[in-house]
Order: sequence, then structure tokens, then C-alpha cells
Amino acid sequence: MKAQAAAIGLLVAALVGCGSKPLTNERLASDITTTAGIKSTLVCWQTAGKIGGMSHMGFDHVCGLTHSRPSLYVRTGVKQKPGWCLVTPRLNKAPDCPL
Repeated sequence: MKAQAAAIGLLVAALVGCGSKPLTNERLASDITTTAGIKSTLVCWQTAGKIGGMSHMGFDHVCGLTHSRPSLYVRTGVKQKPGWCLVTPRLNKAPDCPL
């Protein structure tokens, strides 16, 4: 009985893991474009920093129309779906990071 429960638990954990995709730069750009309703194609890349030197306003990705012009500052790895939030700018349709 315990072995059956353990086997079922492992199967469920494996199936849950199969559905999750890693958050690549391309997927992040696509998610933000879709969620925020942005009509232009974004480019995202990984870079860490803080806005205004405040520790709670940290980001780990930036996105923009080109690699040389970042305009969105993003924190990934957050627990709420979709796994990212915008540090700035705060858009109505996209999840904002808590201040």
C-alpha cells in the first residue's frame, strides 16, 4: 500500500515537471509581449541591477526593442504566475513586482 502511494506520488511529480518550460530570454520576451499587449518584438537579456539603489527594486533581466536600449526591467523566479514581474515601468496588463 505504501509502495503504491509512493509510486503514484513520483508519477505525479514527474508529470508536473514535464509541463514546465524553462524561462529563456526568448520565452520571457514573448510572454511580456503577449501579456502587456506590446505590438513590437522585444529582446530580453540577463543582467542584474537595482533601480535607484533601493534593494527591493532589484531586477535580473532587461528587455527592449534592441539590445542597446533597455526599457523594461524584470525580476524572474517569482512565485506568482507567470514566474516574472515588471520592476518598471508598471503596466496595467503585466504583473508588477511588489514595492
